Amino acid sequence: LDAAPVTNKQFAKFVKSTYYETEAEKYGWSFVLRTFLPDPSILEVSEVDPGAEHWVAVDGAYWRQPEGPGSSYKYREHHPVVHVSQRDAIEY
Repeated sequence: LDAAPVTNKQFAKFVKSTYYETEAEKYGWSFVLRTFLPDPSILEVSEVDPGAEHWVAVDGAYWRQPEGPGSSYKYREHHPVVHVSQRDAIEY
C-alpha cells in the first residue's frame, strides 16, 4: 500500500473521504487465518482451500470486520489494515 504499513485508521480516513468499497466488501467475504476465527463452528460451513489449509473463507470478513461479522478494527486502529487486495492498494 505504501512505504510503511497503512493503518486501519489511515485506511478508514481514505474510505470516508472517497466512499471506496474494497473488493472483499464487494465479494462479501475474505480469507481469515484459522487461529483468528471467533467461533470454530465456522469451519463447518466455510470453504477451506486445500493448498492453504490455515485460511478459511469467512462471509462478511473485510477490513472493518477482520474476523467477520461481530468483529471490529476499533481497538486496532494503529494496526496494519487487512483484507485489502492489490486493486484496493492501487486505489489507496
